[in-house]
Amino acid sequence: MRAIRILLPVTLVAAGLMAGACSRSSEKAALDVPEDQLAATVEDWQLSKAQFEEFLRRLPESQRRRFDTPEGRAELALRLMQEELSYREARRLKLNENEAVAQQIEDATRTILVTEYLREYVDSKARPTDEELHEYYETHPDQFTVLATIR
Repeated sequence: MRAIRILLPVTLVAAGLMAGACSRSSEKAALDVPEDQLAATVEDWQLSKAQFEEFLRRLPESQRRRFDTPEGRAELALRLMQEELSYREARRLKLNENEAVAQQIEDATRTILVTEYLREYVDSKARPTDEELHEYYETHPDQFTVLATIR
């Protein structure tokens, strides 16, 4: 635990220095996180311990084990801060307005929306409940009868 207390502030200082090199973003943090619940900050972006833990939880098991030590958590926090800085710099440079990038964003958005639609509205309705299966079984016994075979 002592290592994370040392590494995380060092990480935050390094990120702060990198953030100083980037221009200020007009985007504001979504919420103010109390300092005792804060995992990392970059400019006005804040990562709460709860968000950090949720991010860690969603990682595949092999990656989760890698970041399960205080040093690993500090490394992950640094990566998340570097990602945020890169995102902000890309927005500042208006890379999202680049035709190829805009098309990739549109393609990704389309894929996400189609996947969510299928999961939420199609798959959930296409799968019969146990009650519906039982009812079908009871009303169609001829389809479930095993006929005797002659050898």
